[in-house]
Amino acid sequence: MKKIIPLLMICLAVTACSGSQKKTLFVLQNDFVSLKISTNTSKKELIAIASKLQEIKGITINFEKTIFNSDGTIEQLELKIKCPDGFAATVQADLYMSDDYYGFFRDYRPESNPPFRCGLME
Repeated sequence: MKKIIPLLMICLAVTACSGSQKKTLFVLQNDFVSLKISTNTSKKELIAIASKLQEIKGITINFEKTIFNSDGTIEQLELKIKCPDGFAATVQADLYMSDDYYGFFRDYRPESNPPFRCGLME
């Protein structure tokens, strides 16, 4: 039993220190669009999402200044969002070893408050 406890402690420490496995969260509906980017978001994903947003909603996202790690995931995020109805913003974040989501949402429903948000996402 005395040998099991230190082994369990080591396993917990390794698990706690390992990188986040959060996935990119993208919602595209008639009245709502949301993009949540994590450190695991790849350039390939962002290219596909940007294409869909432009084609379906006319929303432009630019991530030219985003820095990707050698494994293709994001280290430093700079995302510029421009909606055809005038909403626009820029998100900048250091995602290296971060467990947070960054991105934006646009809620087209008349009663939405707020109708647009950009930055740290819950």
